Amino acid sequence: MSASDIPQERAVQPTMTWQIVDTPTVAPTVGGVLRRQDPRLRDGELHRTASLVADSLFVGGYHVAAASQVGSSHLMEGSSRQDAYDFTMNSEGELAVAIADGMGSKPHLQVGARLFCEFVVEAVSTHPGGSASTYLFDAADRAKEVAEIAYHLGAEDIAFVGGVAVFNAHGFEVTRVGDISAFVWDQRGEIVELFPPPEGHVNVVVQSLPPSQMCEPESIGSSNYSRLLLTTDGLANDIRNSEVVRQWLTSCWIDLPSGYTMNEALRYRRRGSHDDRTALIVSIPRPSI
Repeated sequence: MSASDIPQERAVQPTMTWQIVDTPTVAPTVGGVLRRQDPRLRDGELHRTASLVADSLFVGGYHVAAASQVGSSHLMEGSSRQDAYDFTMNSEGELAVAIADGMGSKPHLQVGARLFCEFVVEAVSTHPGGSASTYLFDAADRAKEVAEIAYHLGAEDIAFVGGVAVFNAHGFEVTRVGDISAFVWDQRGEIVELFPPPEGHVNVVVQSLPPSQMCEPESIGSSNYSRLLLTTDGLANDIRNSEVVRQWLTSCWIDLPSGYTMNEALRYRRRGSHDDRTALIVSIPRPSI
């Protein structure tokens, strides 16, 4: 056999024939929506966050259910989910929950949101008895400090809006900077908003964290409700503007939802709804008679 008769090895280019297949859902579709795009991750994406996270846990006498999903706008551009949440109960029996949303279009905004929620948990655990606003600003300052030292990112690189809610035997207090939203269930079982909804153009945020000298938080407290829902603007705008979405979420959250139920609740599709969606529900124990 001559050399010319020996088969020559050739580089084989792989062909992608796989297809992402989703599980069935009964979540509604509202209006004309675009065909789903395959999610992608762009080259060199640093500090990536998981596309989907969920929780359903008893924390002391409270129940906390939460989920956060990356928005279709981030999936199409290959970037990460910029929302974050966290929660803990300290030695004094206080439950604290935190939620945050990276503000703007810079590539590392998820870092600030994630660090903020982690440091709210740290502040509540190490300095019990503080107010929601104290925890919020302490955590925002720590997030700024660590981002500069560990990631070499400035305050403008990690800008976010954030909210903290603290629960104790007297009720709850919610403090926010930016467009974090809080909802409760009224006596009819309908979801109603606690803070005044934004006026004018949507997604125009006047204040953000880490705090500046002009930063003024908004706070509200109550002992009249048995459930509190905290959301970022991607979900809050849909709750405000779509009766179909409100009815769907109400039906999903009649009982204490599991983590799977929380993710299913956020799987609805609505025209123009492309941002991250995060929901954090705290169910408050009723006092014994």
